[in-house]
Amino acid sequence: MDQIFNIHLVSDQEQVDLVILEFEDYAMTWWHQLCMDNINQEPSTTSWMDIKTLMRARSVPSYYRRETLLKLQRLQQGSMCVNEYFKMKESMLLKVGLQFESEDKKVARFVSGLRRKVQDVVELYEYSTIDKILHLALKVESQLKKKQEAKRSTPYNDYYSRTWKGKERKYEKPPSKDHPPRAHSSRTSHESANSSPLETTRMRCYVT
Repeated sequence: MDQIFNIHLVSDQEQVDLVILEFEDYAMTWWHQLCMDNINQEPSTTSWMDIKTLMRARSVPSYYRRETLLKLQRLQQGSMCVNEYFKMKESMLLKVGLQFESEDKKVARFVSGLRRKVQDVVELYEYSTIDKILHLALKVESQLKKKQEAKRSTPYNDYYSRTWKGKERKYEKPPSKDHPPRAHSSRTSHESANSSPLETTRMRCYVT
């Protein structure tokens, strides 16, 4: 509604008339009752902003803003991505009417709720506006995700690397006095030539 009025440059009184035309059921009943109660007084609604203020006072509980403000102060990024966290914080700022607060306060609120790993990197840089700090936080988050994905893809190679290194250490370990190296049992051609006659006879009989 605000965008339509701003685009077409609708006057304040025309804003009131156009909004009233959209009222139905209870909203129309409430409006008629409001007009009857103020029939002998000057009109208190001279623009769309005035109507919004009256509607908010009628429909929104008095404790709503206080509870929303407490939620805003306690809001943390948690498992949300940076973009989701930013959108939720901006939405809550609108609900409590703090969308026009200074850039310094917006930046402080945003940074204080970031995850610790993102916050530690972001605080190392200079930033003056909420848009700049948002883009910086998104970039840091993207880099951290890439590092996590790289770590997840290396355990398989690390396992075999550690296993192979362990084998190398195992074979390179020098023999101790209690465990001398075992001699190879392979026979040389010289040993075969010097075999006993009995063994030669047995072999000939077996062939025959």
